[in-house]
Amino acid sequence: MRKKLIGYVDAQFAHLPKSAQMRDLHDEILLNTLDRYDEEIAAGADEESAYRTAAESIGDLDELIEPLAPKNGSTLRKVIAIALYVCAVIPVIAGTAFGNTGAIIGVCLMFVICATATYLLLTANTTPKTRRLKQLRALGIALYIVCVVPVIALAELLPGDVGETLGVCLMFLTAAAATGLVVYSVSNAEKAQKAAAATPAAEEKEPSNAVRGLLIAAYWIAAAALFSLLGNHIGWPYAWIVFPIAGAAFSAISGIHNRSVKKIAAGLLWIAVSVCYLLLTVKTGAWYATWLLFPIGAALNGILSGIFSLKTGGKKE
Repeated sequence: MRKKLIGYVDAQFAHLPKSAQMRDLHDEILLNTLDRYDEEIAAGADEESAYRTAAESIGDLDELIEPLAPKNGSTLRKVIAIALYVCAVIPVIAGTAFGNTGAIIGVCLMFVICATATYLLLTANTTPKTRRLKQLRALGIALYIVCVVPVIALAELLPGDVGETLGVCLMFLTAAAATGLVVYSVSNAEKAQKAAAATPAAEEKEPSNAVRGLLIAAYWIAAAALFSLLGNHIGWPYAWIVFPIAGAAFSAISGIHNRSVKKIAAGLLWIAVSVCYLLLTVKTGAWYATWLLFPIGAALNGILSGIFSLKTGGKKE
């Protein structure tokens, strides 16, 4: 089992470029993992249980690998994303000069720009191993942001109840597509990690991937139901905030599962930012100003990440 554990750790670094820093990280993780395996064996655990516990103790390696992996233009993506957040209000300001229709188009463009910025920000740091799944998850979150656009646009552009009805239908279709992308990316990321860590016997004993997939689907269905409820009571332009909150809560829950204090803190931060945005927007109606909470949240998240890096010296917290 020790040889298989060594092979598992080696597989996590096989797709990455060779460097002294990457090798040091590999050796440190391997040593800690083997130590955990030996501790479990000494405590009386069988080899399969000790292997599974040691492999799962590694947790999410992305946070450790990403700073050392090729950044794929991460700095430029972050700069563009921040610039887009700042400029997102421009279409709204400019649109008011063209009457009510222009204002509606400006609001829709603001959501599209914010969604694009969010996608760029969430895909700024990726490794070859995680790039595709992170891109799918980021696309799903971006779709959550723009799902209100059909409601806003069609209710204004089409007469009577036709526009509103069609807009709501398109909104739910967009939200459903977003949910599918998020659930797919999350479940496949966890499935890949579990499959690499599990022994054949453990796979037979633990059908947790299927259960987890059902729980994830139920979680996002509940979020969609809450979105519908809030949309009917406080308005669809406000209800979309349910999905960023749900995503942040999911991140915090994932952090608890992976014993990642950094993910828990980031999730709680984004929940606080999203709730503040919702409360301030509902109270003041000044959405053209309250959206600035999200770039501020991104800055605070960067500071938080820096604090954790300084505190742990680049090691897992």
